[in-house]
Order: sequence, then C-alpha cells, then structure tokens
Amino acid sequence: DTSICEGKSIILSAGNMEVNRMWNTLDTSSSISVDSSGTYDVLVTDSFGCSKSDTINISINELPIINLGNDTALCDGQSIELNAENIDFNSVWSTGETTSKITVSTENIYSVEVTDHKGCIGHDSLSLLINEVPTIDIGNDTTICKGKSIELIAKTSAKKYFWNTGENTQEITVFEDNWYKIEVQNRKGCVGIDSMRSVS
Repeated sequence: DTSICEGKSIILSAGNMEVNRMWNTLDTSSSISVDSSGTYDVLVTDSFGCSKSDTINISINELPIINLGNDTALCDGQSIELNAENIDFNSVWSTGETTSKITVSTENIYSVEVTDHKGCIGHDSLSLLINEVPTIDIGNDTTICKGKSIELIAKTSAKKYFWNTGENTQEITVFEDNWYKIEVQNRKGCVGIDSMRSVS
C-alpha cells in the first residue's frame, strides 16, 4: 500500500506479459496509471487457467496550502512581506531564499514552492508592480522682507496638493517666517514630499 501527492499519478504493473489480466478498473493491460485514492486489484490468469490476484490501497496526500495574496502594487521605496505561512515545511522562493517569509521591494513575479514532510509540493506566485513616486520642488529656503510676500509653487506632475497650511492648491502665498511643507499625490496614490523655510 502506498500514497501519492494530490495531482500526481502512479503506475501499477501486473507484470507477467504472457498472461491474461483483469483489473477492477476493467483494464486488461499489463499496467495502469492511477491518480485517485482507492483499492486496486488485478487477477492474472495463465494459459493453464491458473489464477492469482493482488491488491493495493492508494491514498492521496493533500498539497500544502499557500496563499501569497492577490497581485499588488507599491510605491517606489516601499516594501511588502510575502508569507508562505508553512513554517514547519521547506520553502524555496524564486529569489533563492529558503525562509517562510521574505521582504521584497522591486518589481517582479515572486513564487514559492513549499514541500511538506511527505514530499508533496504546493506553490503560489504573486506579481508585484512598482509605481513611481512623484517629484516635487517648492524651492530652497529663502528670505522674505517684512511686510512682503512670496509665492510658493509646487513644481510637479502630480495633481493633488496638501500643504501644511491646510491649502490644497498648486500655489500658495506666504507672508511670514515659517516652515512650509507639501505632500503631492499622483493617480497611483504615491506621495512625494518637499519642504522649505522662509525667514524675515
């Protein structure tokens, strides 16, 4: 009796090429391929009418379950942890790493194979896309004459603006010493940051 991993098959051979064979699957060949659990038996009869039978029980071992999640995207500079979860089994990643978890930050397709104690292998993969962070420039630290103002312009291709003053336009007018910071966000949700200091 034996077991096989889910999705695999095994060849059962009755041998005795010059005799008649009858499997309980109704096959009459010298060997059969099976991929499901059950009891398999064969009756072999020679030319004198003498017969002999044999039986084998096949069981199916389930594969390790791995779920890396859906394909995803990150902003440049971010990272994500991929977890094969089966910490008691052997994991081999497409990166060559052999831990149950890896941290990745570059665009690629990542896959893992997990082998359990019975030699059965489960696998999964995930595609990671990296989106660019928007560039942003509001200029260098500068000096403002008392009673005067300057315009701060966010030089960026992004379309959403969040100043630490509470404004959300591309340009703002400032009149006083302060530290000014802006976060901009592109259509992919990635954020760029710049800041400057004005002194009277």
